[in-house]
Amino acid sequence: MLFAITDGLLFLGCIAVVLGCIVVVAIYIMGVGFFRYRSLARSAKIKALKGDFLNAIADYDKLISLAPRSPFFYRLRGGAKRALQEYDAAIADFDKAVDLKPDFSLAYRERATTKWKKANLLEAIVDYDQAIRLNPTDELAIYQRGRARYDHKEFDAAIADFTRSIQLKPDFAVAYIGRGHAQLTKGKINEALSDANKAIELKSDSAEAYILRDEVASGRGDFDSAIADCDVAIRLNPNMAIAYSDRGFAKLKKGDPTGAMDDYDKAIQLKPTFARPYLNRGTLKHNSRDYDGAIADYDRAIEIDPKSASAYEARGTSKHAKGDIDSAVSDYDKAIELSSAVDHETIL
Repeated sequence: MLFAITDGLLFLGCIAVVLGCIVVVAIYIMGVGFFRYRSLARSAKIKALKGDFLNAIADYDKLISLAPRSPFFYRLRGGAKRALQEYDAAIADFDKAVDLKPDFSLAYRERATTKWKKANLLEAIVDYDQAIRLNPTDELAIYQRGRARYDHKEFDAAIADFTRSIQLKPDFAVAYIGRGHAQLTKGKINEALSDANKAIELKSDSAEAYILRDEVASGRGDFDSAIADCDVAIRLNPNMAIAYSDRGFAKLKKGDPTGAMDDYDKAIQLKPTFARPYLNRGTLKHNSRDYDGAIADYDRAIEIDPKSASAYEARGTSKHAKGDIDSAVSDYDKAIELSSAVDHETIL
C-alpha cells in the first residue's frame, strides 16, 4: 500500500515536472514570438520613416500574417502603399481596417486622404465626416476635410473647417494657409492677407505661406510685393513650380515679358503636369503673335485640366487671330459651357 501511494506520488510529481516544462517552453515560445513581433513592428516603423516603403510593406505583410485580426497593421500598410501612390491597394487596406474596427477614426481619415489624392472628393468628404463623428477634436481630419471642400468649390464650408481646426490648434499654420486661399477665392483680400501673415509668423520657413501672400499681393495689383514673396518662396524651396509661375505672372504685369517667359519655362520644367504656366505662357506667346505656339500651350493646359474654361477661351482667341473661325467658336462655346457649370455648382 505504501509503495502504491509512493508510486502514485512519484507519478504525480513527474506529471507536475512535465507540465512545468511545458509551461516554461510555452512561455519561451511566446517570448520569442513577442520579441519577433515587436522587432518587426519597430523595423517597419523605421523603414517607413526613412521612406523605404517597399521594405516597410514587406514587414507589415509579416506582421499581418502573425496578427491577421489586427486593424492597426492594415492601416499602417495602407499608409505605406499610399506613399508609393498605390492608391487602390491602400484603400483596400483601409477598408479591411475599418471592417475589423468600425470605430477606427484614423483609418477613415487615412482612407479619406487617399480618396482625395485620387480626386474622389465627395467620397473623401464622406469618410472625413465619419472620422470627425468618431473623433470630433481631430483637428487634422477637420483641416483635411476643409481642403477637400475647397477643391470641391465649397468655399464657405472649407472656411468653416479651417476655422474650426485653428480653434482646436491655434498654431496650425497650414490651416491659416488653407483658409487664406479660400478667403482669397471669395474675394476677401484683407482676410486672406491676415491669414498669410499669421501663417508666416507661425512658420517663417513655409514657402506655401509666402505663395499665399504673393497671390494676395497680385490680387491687389502690388506686383513688386508679389515678386518679393515669390523670391522668398523659391529660396526656401527651389523646386516649387507655382512660385516660378506666380513670379512670371507678376513680371509680365510689370512689363518684363522675357523674365516672365523664363519663369514659365522653369515652372513647366519642374512640374510638366501643372496647367497654369502653360496657360500663362500661351498668353505671352499670343501677345507676341506666336499663335501656333500659344495654341500648343493651350492644348497642353486643356489636356492637363479639361475643365479649364479659361484655357478654351484663350485657345479660341488664338484660333480666331489665325482666322480659324469655326474652331474658335467651338472653343468659345466650350468655355461658356464650363463657366456655366462652375457658376451653377457654386450657386448650389
